Amino acid sequence: MSLNGKLNISLVLNLVLAAVLVGIFTRQYHKKQAEQKRAAEEAAQPHQYTNNPQYTEQTDFYTLFGSQADIVMLGDSHYYRIHWNELLGRGDVANRGIGSDITEGYLNRMNSVLAASPKICFIEGGGNDIFWQVPVDTILLHIRQITRILKEHRVKPVLTALFFAGHEFPHNDSSKYNNQVALLNERLHHMAETDTLPIIDINKHLIDKDRYLKSEYVRGDGIHLTSAAYAIWRDSVNAVLQREGF
Repeated sequence: MSLNGKLNISLVLNLVLAAVLVGIFTRQYHKKQAEQKRAAEEAAQPHQYTNNPQYTEQTDFYTLFGSQADIVMLGDSHYYRIHWNELLGRGDVANRGIGSDITEGYLNRMNSVLAASPKICFIEGGGNDIFWQVPVDTILLHIRQITRILKEHRVKPVLTALFFAGHEFPHNDSSKYNNQVALLNERLHHMAETDTLPIIDINKHLIDKDRYLKSEYVRGDGIHLTSAAYAIWRDSVNAVLQREGF
């Protein structure tokens, strides 16, 4: 084969290879663009509490429970992750904590709280709302609606200030998250004062000078509490129970 023939074949092969590479890069580009568009569309949609598989599972289990409990713990994973009967050393506590739940979810499962015919209900939450960018005003509205429902059924509501995050919290910028926590807690304290409600706030025992949870009180995920934190929380819950005659 002549030199020109070899050069022509080489040129054709190079053109074919270039076309293949362009095709691959084009497909990858369009795939990435489609993924980014889908992610943006999902982010624009408000988070639904029913999208949480833990919510579906736990509310299904609640249908099996029929015993009465004087005390109900209504909240998210901070309640769900520990056995409150054992922590408080008593047998009249119903745990209604669901991991990753938001306050709108609380409202829509109040029947599971009232079914226990409690006398007092501790309410904790709002962190997942903040993560999903639910406005603080909306969180407060939900919590106020919950307290109103409890009062209508002669159940004593007890508010709980939201816990700050630690330095390791990976799902959000901790300082931004903690700023929202501070705002929510300020509003919760105001609600407690205006509505004459007890409120538990143990943050002063748990945080450093920059409002991050100290390492001895937070797990490696930067958000969930250690046994040392729960011991302080337990004492505050018991203090309220004693003060309210339980």
